[in-house]
Amino acid sequence: MGLAALAVLVAYPLLIHWAVFSNPQSMLGALLIGVPALIVLAWYFGRRRGGGAGLIALAVGTAAGVVVWHEVHADPAILYPIPQLSANLFMLWVFGRTLRPGREALITRVARYVHGTLLDEVAAYTRRVTWAWCVFFTAMVIVSALLFVLAPLRVWSLFANVLNLPLLAMMFLGEYAWRVLRHPHFAPASFPAVVQAFRKLGESTPNPARGR
Repeated sequence: MGLAALAVLVAYPLLIHWAVFSNPQSMLGALLIGVPALIVLAWYFGRRRGGGAGLIALAVGTAAGVVVWHEVHADPAILYPIPQLSANLFMLWVFGRTLRPGREALITRVARYVHGTLLDEVAAYTRRVTWAWCVFFTAMVIVSALLFVLAPLRVWSLFANVLNLPLLAMMFLGEYAWRVLRHPHFAPASFPAVVQAFRKLGESTPNPARGR
């Protein structure tokens, strides 16, 4: 199951890039980009209490959007950057909101969940890592927007669809290597433990920062 999910995660952006590269004016690229976003929104509304109204609004809005889009013969390329920009802006919000005064940084919370008590230097380091992720997501948004406006569509698609996951993996690996060099005593957590920590933290409300 894990390998199948990984294969889809890798293959799907490549399929979108192929659709954009082969025929930018085709609706195929827009459909490939838009359908996952609709599935995520449907899942989000479906798991919330009283989410039926959201599902109805989503269905009506989608149907109305398709009709209007067809009538005005809009360029499907306009839709291309929305999911990638939205995903990075959402992650920027998730990380950035925990850096406000009186809040404990997201990576600090994850490390505390996995390791328990943290040394002051480790707590400070994990807060800086949270800042680094905010810078990363901000850079992804800015570069993607500039490429979409200024560069050929295929160049933007190469960055947004093909290089997005490798850049994300490089960020993970770069932070891991730096952590091993700077804090060798800070034992790395297993990937399942980190995923579990994010899941548990996502189910709870943010905690105020603890004393360091």
